[in-house]
Amino acid sequence: MPRQKIKVGDVFWVPIEDGSFVLGQIVEEQKEVLNSITCVFFDCRVSSIIDAELRFDIPISCQFVSRELFNSGKWKRIDNLPNQIEYTFLPYRETEDNGWIGASVVGSANITSFLAAFYGLREWDEMYNPSYYQALLLSGVARRHYDNKGIN
Repeated sequence: MPRQKIKVGDVFWVPIEDGSFVLGQIVEEQKEVLNSITCVFFDCRVSSIIDAELRFDIPISCQFVSRELFNSGKWKRIDNLPNQIEYTFLPYRETEDNGWIGASVVGSANITSFLAAFYGLREWDEMYNPSYYQALLLSGVARRHYDNKGIN
């Protein structure tokens, strides 16, 4: 698969371990933060990406993310749209004036595992730090307890 080039606004599907897909969008490119991309992930899970409805109404996480799964095409770009979240959701704004000291980047594989855990496909406390996934949720977002009926 040819390498995908990053464009702010890219909308993509993240495949998770049960064969379903979760919606994401690149809202920034942060070369200063380990050449990461800022991605927002939405509570929009589908079993097939063919003609799937894009629902941007419930953002669940917004993080600096490593770019390898997007670049490789494993996170499949489907469109390019204006940012679907407000500036206030962007991570680590308090560190921007300090050269991003204190900001951290989440590996794209960890995001994939987080999304699977969000939908109940993995243990929520499986990481070394049992509250790791909880810390990736946007403020005020509660983890859903889905079964396979939670797929749109």
